[in-house]
Amino acid sequence: EIELVAVSKTKPLDMIAEAAKAGQKIFAENYVQELIPKVEARKDLEWHFIGRLQSNKVKQLVGYTSLIHSIDRSKLAAEVSGVAQR
Repeated sequence: EIELVAVSKTKPLDMIAEAAKAGQKIFAENYVQELIPKVEARKDLEWHFIGRLQSNKVKQLVGYTSLIHSIDRSKLAAEVSGVAQR
């Protein structure tokens, strides 16, 4: 099955709402500080993280996304797993 992930980087909530109304259900951001307010405003959508994830942002990010595309080292994967388990 193919699913389209719309990158909503720098896009305002009204544009995201328009895309969602047209049927888009999965959105992605690459900055934690942009992602969190959008997730809070649109909890009905599925959110992914596609940016480079820094260790100091893991605690902020975990719980807001259904998928993190950019885990690039085992130490970071272990940190995400630990935070998620807590």
